[in-house]
Amino acid sequence: MDPDSAPTAEYPAFQGLFIPYRLQMVLAGSLEHYTTGPTNQAEATYWHESVHWWQTAMTGYGHNAWHLFRQLTGFVFNEWLKETAVSPAGRVISLDSLLAGREQRNAQLHAVKWTAENTLRIASARFRVRDPDKDFKSLFVVPPPGAGPWKINPEIRIGGEPYWLQGMDVAEAHARWSEVMFRRMFHEVSFDQILQREVSPKYRIAFEWFASEVGGDRSLLFPFVCDLALQTIWNDMPQTEDEWQATSPSWRFYRLTTAIRNGAGTRDVAALIDNYTNAADELLAACGFSPLEAVTDAAVKRANYRKPNMLIEERMFAAMRFRQKYPFCLAYPWAVPEIWQELQEDYQPPIIQISGKINLHLPPIRRAPEISCDPSAFMTEVAGELLLQAFVMQILGKEPEIRPVPGMLQCGFAYFNVQDVCPHQVRDNCPGSFVPANGPPFPAEQHLHSDDVGCPLEKMLWAAGVKVKDLQLRS
Repeated sequence: MDPDSAPTAEYPAFQGLFIPYRLQMVLAGSLEHYTTGPTNQAEATYWHESVHWWQTAMTGYGHNAWHLFRQLTGFVFNEWLKETAVSPAGRVISLDSLLAGREQRNAQLHAVKWTAENTLRIASARFRVRDPDKDFKSLFVVPPPGAGPWKINPEIRIGGEPYWLQGMDVAEAHARWSEVMFRRMFHEVSFDQILQREVSPKYRIAFEWFASEVGGDRSLLFPFVCDLALQTIWNDMPQTEDEWQATSPSWRFYRLTTAIRNGAGTRDVAALIDNYTNAADELLAACGFSPLEAVTDAAVKRANYRKPNMLIEERMFAAMRFRQKYPFCLAYPWAVPEIWQELQEDYQPPIIQISGKINLHLPPIRRAPEISCDPSAFMTEVAGELLLQAFVMQILGKEPEIRPVPGMLQCGFAYFNVQDVCPHQVRDNCPGSFVPANGPPFPAEQHLHSDDVGCPLEKMLWAAGVKVKDLQLRS
């Protein structure tokens, strides 16, 4: 898959990763490795990935990126439904196959493909691209109106060598910094021991550059700046270089760091806890960025865009409201013991995949007792998201890491390599892939209202007016 048009960013780590567009933590090893007798390293990995969950649920960037991807999948699916319902070619997957055949002059399908690809490329550019030194306009095969030749990322220097700083560097260095502090504070691991472990540049470059720019005495401001780098929200295609930099985490981090180096912002980390929003707004204003509460308020207002909200959305909105009340909790989570305890207990990553299996963590939220903790309803929602996202990715021609046999359609569980979600995976060893003309291994037509019999992908498509056997896969 071209990384510049991948679905969205992932946060890979030593023994785990976090996938924001699925709000899912993936951990290596067994469940017991993290529960029965967790090692210090296992706890540190879980903490590292938890920071990525909070970066998603407690920042404007995280909310915007997640909602944008959901809107995109819904848009592509609905447009594909509409266009293929009347197309002489029929229900063809993918868009490329349609446009290479009888629908090559279909302007609407071209517009859907162009919109989807450009949206994914811009989303990737805010996090990570294959060539970080390229300019914004060169991201696109056909540049959208307003796309300019400004640099996607800032160039910094580390040890005299140039380095193009990406959004991934900021998010990963922040999670690594928090992981190191966690190990120091709660397991008394010395810095010498921590430094013995070689780490990828993405875990350290942002911090090393920050410390070199602002000085060691202000290096504890690093998580504060990382937090503010992700506190951005946007609606449209950037029309100017300044608009791009205001919504790009790498550029925001660069400009915030430069402002501190030039004398802006506080020097007193202790004062940040009681004065976080004012200190943030002072530094943000020095860079010409929107104030903190404008961003978090905009994220929370999304709860009113449609009703009812998804269960996972409700947990994101609850996390953001918690963050509004305690704005320091992402940068300095352990600063106030009772807040630290509540953060760990109530705002855990809700979806954790270990050894391919999904585990749900749905503790009651004391500040939002109305939010559902029903694992059955939540798992139904998770399954639906996996099915829809995977189907849309196949419409867009995005191949999974494990490629299927040519001519096979994959359900979401096979596409994302997730086990034991569908009942037929659990009891029937269903492979999750099939030739559409033959139908799924466990047909659903006679079991449309059953929760545990019949292919869930077929049920989803049936509800949308699509018969699985009408689908056509073409190379």
